[in-house]
Amino acid sequence: MPNQENIALLQRLISIIETLSDQQFIHTDPAIFISSIGSHVRHVLDHYRIFLDGLEQGDINYDNRAREQLIEFNRSEALQCCNGLIHALESVTDCQRVVNVTLDLGCGDSTVATEPEVQVSTVGRELTFLHSHTVHHQAVIGFIMRLLKITPVPDDFGLAPATIRYKESRQCAR
Repeated sequence: MPNQENIALLQRLISIIETLSDQQFIHTDPAIFISSIGSHVRHVLDHYRIFLDGLEQGDINYDNRAREQLIEFNRSEALQCCNGLIHALESVTDCQRVVNVTLDLGCGDSTVATEPEVQVSTVGRELTFLHSHTVHHQAVIGFIMRLLKITPVPDDFGLAPATIRYKESRQCAR
């Protein structure tokens, strides 16, 4: 079930957040990285919240994020949000359910007006997107942690499952 893998990623994120100090959670270094670990955590959690809200409303639009700064700047709030999302994801069971996803596919040219596009997807497909999106941001969080010399960063934190399996198969072959 795809939501179990997402739950595992959020649990892993909780374990990382718990190792950080408040200062490490919000630290930025504009010369190297402009987004803090907290901002990446908030961004990931925003996507899960939009997904869950969209299931209730009948339309998922990842562009309509709350971007709540409290989660970005307060580890306790981020941890509370993670736990709430895990609880909510536990009730997602119908991965074949069809959902609408509203996308703004604008090319970044603000002078060209584009209408958002509605596409049909499934709950399972959106959970797969959220998984990939979360892994990507965990990789960035791991990068920031290594730059800040925050240890330990698990070797497989921020790696896709296929990459982990590949690395394991290469170690066995030696």
